[in-house]
Amino acid sequence: MRATASKSALVLSGCQAWMHPLAKWYDESKRKPEDLMARDTGIAFHDAIHSVASQGSDPNYFDEGIRHRVAAAAKYLSMLKRDMAFLSTEVFVSTDFESGVSRCDESVSGRGYPDWPGFLHGTADVVGILPDGRLYVADWKTGGGNGVKEQLMTLLAGFRNVLVEQVGYDPLSVGPAHLEALYVLEDPSAPGGAFVSTVAYNVTAAELESHCFAMSMALALPAKMPAAAPGIHCTQLYCPSLAYCAAVSEVSEVASEGQQGLLPARALLRRYEMTDEPTSDAHAGYIMERVAAARRQLNYYEEGVRRHMLGGGRVISGEYEWKKTGSGVRWSKAK
Repeated sequence: MRATASKSALVLSGCQAWMHPLAKWYDESKRKPEDLMARDTGIAFHDAIHSVASQGSDPNYFDEGIRHRVAAAAKYLSMLKRDMAFLSTEVFVSTDFESGVSRCDESVSGRGYPDWPGFLHGTADVVGILPDGRLYVADWKTGGGNGVKEQLMTLLAGFRNVLVEQVGYDPLSVGPAHLEALYVLEDPSAPGGAFVSTVAYNVTAAELESHCFAMSMALALPAKMPAAAPGIHCTQLYCPSLAYCAAVSEVSEVASEGQQGLLPARALLRRYEMTDEPTSDAHAGYIMERVAAARRQLNYYEEGVRRHMLGGGRVISGEYEWKKTGSGVRWSKAK
């Protein structure tokens, strides 16, 4: 089935910004002029590429400052459409992470989000269904950005919920979802002066469920939060409160006793700075805790290299080789 830019085929759509309720404190007047210009350029680009995708607009129609990027993005989007069973752009989705309910509404556009208490709103730049039935969610990037994977996972949770609830289909049952950050970069040497560079993430059902759990905790009212307990930041989760999460503290305590070099959860709270001269006995203990953990982690990696070497492999770096000598294992000139 050929891909289409129609929103009605499936209740889906893509990712520009999360209107996080915890971020309303931000004072727009404090932003630097160059930041505001970058933001305005990003908004203009997103509007333009959506116009190209949904109405077939000519990239050359748009402002000279963005048309080369729009043309590069349009070329990439055309390639995506050929490879997708379904594709749509600028799709609104909203999720209540406490109840696990999500909604899509085709009438919402331009980040004019509705007032739905308890729901976290977002708009996906590109959403599609791959030929094998897996879900595809992507975000155009005209500059930097932090937490891109987590933003895409939050959108992914919404689209998955909608498909399960309204269509009876779980796209993660056939395999990991494919998420992409689409960086539209200027390059005078590239055809048209710009190109698209991608960073991909494959997210399993288990990873998405962990993310949703972390989001539900992060957005919960204080009265509903679990009792505070030191935790450890887990790269599988995204949650601003995770360092104090009671749900993972026991797991981290157990992990810290293994060979992966993880610190005990209680040691993750920053009490001192890492300096070459301790200022007290407690400060010295703080530094040594981290030295011991780093040493344990380095030993863990070195053991893996030794296994590679004992299995017949070589450890090469330029003209040197790490190998057994008469005085132990050390770096020496490679032969």
